[in-house]
This record gives sequence, C-alpha cells and structure tokens, in this order.
Amino acid sequence: MTFIFMRMAYPFYQPHMQATGIDVKYFGVIFFAFNLVAGFSAKRIDFFIEKTKPYSMLCVGGLVAISYLLLGLFPVLISFTFIFLQQITRGLGNPVFSKYINKNIPSDYRATIISFNSLIGNVGVIILQPVFGYLIDKYSVFPVELGIGVLMMMCLGMIEIFVKRNQMKDL
Repeated sequence: MTFIFMRMAYPFYQPHMQATGIDVKYFGVIFFAFNLVAGFSAKRIDFFIEKTKPYSMLCVGGLVAISYLLLGLFPVLISFTFIFLQQITRGLGNPVFSKYINKNIPSDYRATIISFNSLIGNVGVIILQPVFGYLIDKYSVFPVELGIGVLMMMCLGMIEIFVKRNQMKDL
C-alpha cells in the first residue's frame, strides 16, 4: 500500500503547489531540491535502517502517511516543504524493500515477490489514480491528500497489528 501511494504522489505535486500559490517558474528549482533530498536519503540508507530496525518498512510508510496528512491539513504556501518527506521515502523506499527481501526471502522466491510487488503497485496506481484525480477535480487536492494520509495510517496500524500477532505466535 505504501509503495502505491509513494508512486501516486508525483501527480499531486503540481496541483498542490498551484493551489497554494507557487508560481510555475519555481517548479524546476523545487523539483531539483526534491531530487537532492531523495539522493541524500538514499546515501544514508544504512543509518536509517540501523536506527529504525526492525520497523524500517513501517517507518517509510509512516513518513509518507505523515506527509500526506500535513499536506492536507495545511493548505498554505510553504506546505510544499512537506513533500520533502515523500522525497526522503523515495530515496529510502526501494533500498529498504530490497534489503528486506534479500534478507528474509529465499532466492528461489525473490524474483516472484519483486514482480508481484511491481504488479500490485502498477495495478493499484491504474485503479486509484483516476479516482483520486476525479476527487481532486471535484473537491480539491487538500481533502484528497488528507484522506490518503488517514487511509495510510489505518493501513499501517493494521500492518503493525498483524506483525505483532505473528511475532507473538513465534515466541
């Protein structure tokens, strides 16, 4: 779910920045800064995993959820800075997922898991992006971002409960 919403974030940037009054002429500089942040966070992946073990994947999802919540709650000019949280997760997401897969999934199943994850991500984007686009057109980008943030927090909570229950059975 997190990876679907991470991939869907990009089309929200322009409507959000325009709705908060950012002139289009600054988009290039802002996107340049986004790429710098994503690159820097990817370089710090080992530090991130060390500090967030064993919840690294949940933390990545939490950053995305928090960014959506903040974007939806604060429709002001500087709110685009909350998108930097998504850029951090853009730099961290794939490396965290890859490290998790490489450590926990036998090599015979790795390609299948990675392909299935890609399939689910693509299908999720194909289904949800038109729905969210319609909602943005009908209401505004802010309530849609807020709704995505709430939905993500609920999903992360259910994942956390599932993880805790499975860990308890192993003890």
